[in-house]
Amino acid sequence: MKSMNDVCGYDIIKMRDIFRNFRDIPIEHKYIDGKFELDKKQFDRDFLIAQLSISSNEATHLLDALVKDGWLEVETLTPTTQGMALINFEDRPRLSRKDAQKIMSEILEWAEKTNNVKDARIKIKSIDLFGSYLSSSPDLGDIDLILEFNTLDLPDLEPEDEDLEEQLVSEVMNISEYISLHSAYEKLSLVDATFEKIFP
Repeated sequence: MKSMNDVCGYDIIKMRDIFRNFRDIPIEHKYIDGKFELDKKQFDRDFLIAQLSISSNEATHLLDALVKDGWLEVETLTPTTQGMALINFEDRPRLSRKDAQKIMSEILEWAEKTNNVKDARIKIKSIDLFGSYLSSSPDLGDIDLILEFNTLDLPDLEPEDEDLEEQLVSEVMNISEYISLHSAYEKLSLVDATFEKIFP
């Protein structure tokens, strides 16, 4: 994300934290008619009022501005690719393309090693890449990945399985501070993004 000081007139760090708070709202998982479904959440006026202690009118104007300036999707009121970049914004040096490629190699090595563990119940189902890495930019703010495990496909999911998934997430995050992981739910909401499957 390019350097800037504010988002729709609000401090960029403040707005980043509000977008992060939205991301961290728990999502209900349900099985309906044999299909796995996620409850939808919206970055709406009431959410902004609660986050910023502003009036209903101010929240309406801010919501309109966030949509107009490309931070939120018009139909779903969920973060766009630009909004997701804001969530991951850190005030740090940008990453060179060469260093980003080295990190990508380490991620793929980790994925291969993880899936080659004999009799492991939790395996990597897929890794999708999106964001600035797919652009021609010579430097990047971060490396955006959608990491999916086979956890929800297991017929007999156990608490230990979820613990192992968390451990694997920590492992990949420890490869570099520039890695930004996103959920499958976020992938569904990023209608303006281009994805490239890099694993398997």
